[in-house]
Amino acid sequence: MDWKFINRGASRLLILLPGWGFTWPIFFKPGTFTEGSFDFLVPQKAVTPKTASSLCALLPEVFRQKRRVVILGWSLGGLPAIEAFKRFENEIEKMILVAVRKKYTPEEIEAQSDLIKKDRLQALYDFYRRCFLGQKEDFKWFKNEIMKDCIKAFPENVLLQGLDYLMQPIDSACLDNEKVCLVYGSKDAIIPEGLRIHQKKAYTIVLHNTGHIPFLSSEFEIFLKQTFQTRH
Repeated sequence: MDWKFINRGASRLLILLPGWGFTWPIFFKPGTFTEGSFDFLVPQKAVTPKTASSLCALLPEVFRQKRRVVILGWSLGGLPAIEAFKRFENEIEKMILVAVRKKYTPEEIEAQSDLIKKDRLQALYDFYRRCFLGQKEDFKWFKNEIMKDCIKAFPENVLLQGLDYLMQPIDSACLDNEKVCLVYGSKDAIIPEGLRIHQKKAYTIVLHNTGHIPFLSSEFEIFLKQTFQTRH
């Protein structure tokens, strides 16, 4: 799997793993946290079960460069993030899981799969609207700038593969760790409060007035500044 390295001369590398139906540019809305002083590593293809093995194969070389490595897994991207964290917990500085749900039921996955098979474009557009509930301006940017590219990047077979991946059980035991941050949006229509992950040692934050994509908010940028204290 191909990866894209975005070099800004920073000492901290932030690995960004996007969710179902989205490609990596979703993280790079102007004025958000990605304008800070980080280097970035992003997958150039959709997140699938192969993403975890690809990332784990790449990380040893990253660690040899003596970098401070942070992994951010959003929604579906949380699954490969967790797999990498389980394998390299000692080397990874922190893992941030954004809008990662405890579990999805077979009925939910089957219903979404049926919608994709019936009308892929309409199903994706309806899903995008649900993701951006409470984030009107973010949705406007998404529609104008990157939605068409996201739709092109996800043919039916890739979308169905991603839905199958969402059925994978989350190993929540490894998340009971002080290196883990759990981030949720208060208006997330996809993850109601009862389906959020809760672990005693993990730090959990709920960002106000955000839906399923809370990392686009100014609150998230403040959270990162407080988490790492400096942006270098």
